[in-house]
Amino acid sequence: MRLWKLAALTLLAAGCSGPVTPPTGPTPISPNPNTVPGPAPTPNNPPRILAVIVSTERAEVGDQVTVTANVSDDETPADSLKYEWTAPAGSFTGTGRVVTWKAPTGAGAVGSHKLTVAVVDQYGTPVQPAEHRVTAVSPAIRVEDSDASIRGLVLQFLDDFTHPEVSPQACVRNFSDSCRGKALELTDVTNNRLNFTILPSQSSYTISSVTINPARTLATTLARCKFTSIVKQAGPWGKPGDTTVATGNCRLTATYENQQWRLCESSLGATNTAGLHFIF
Repeated sequence: MRLWKLAALTLLAAGCSGPVTPPTGPTPISPNPNTVPGPAPTPNNPPRILAVIVSTERAEVGDQVTVTANVSDDETPADSLKYEWTAPAGSFTGTGRVVTWKAPTGAGAVGSHKLTVAVVDQYGTPVQPAEHRVTAVSPAIRVEDSDASIRGLVLQFLDDFTHPEVSPQACVRNFSDSCRGKALELTDVTNNRLNFTILPSQSSYTISSVTINPARTLATTLARCKFTSIVKQAGPWGKPGDTTVATGNCRLTATYENQQWRLCESSLGATNTAGLHFIF
């Protein structure tokens, strides 16, 4: 009996000290060669803004300008994209590729304005939405308030002319160098300063009309003018110390060049108190 128990214990000890086989994981499943893989995600390229086209690069305050975005996209028709138009001033009417920009009015309106378009291509899924956003800027649009600009130039010149302390050269500073009228006017003002001393408090001028040609490149201004002067040099108009009054229509022309209005020619067909008709 003791021998049997001893043998059993020996066998048991041998079993406990033997090698242990580690557990194995699940048997890997070989892929089915007949299975078709799912479609790869479709690529989406951003839109391309080929050009931003404006109907004119020069406008008057309050004018309507048509603006068009020329856009290409590989996946989406251009008219199905989203367009966001912005500008530092003015306002837009409409949506999409073609809109209308109304040029601004008031302070800050005169100057160059650039319009910006952002083209948005929305794609992806409701769970994972995505978008491409590209922007472009239009050519500069020059906005003018021609009527106000021309009136300002004319009134400045007439005011300078009626103040004898203003030099002839300063009087013609707003005349265009490309107009022969600048040299002629400089001579006329110089001669006037030699022969007369104009009295500003007894002189006046009122603009009656400003006419601008359809191309907005030339303008003519008419004003009712009255100049009261003291004669300095004797002449047909009187002797030194006499007071003479010349009244008539002041006619001034203007030209648009280098993105600004400039005076071109000036004349005053006037009759003075001595009944003489002359031109300043």
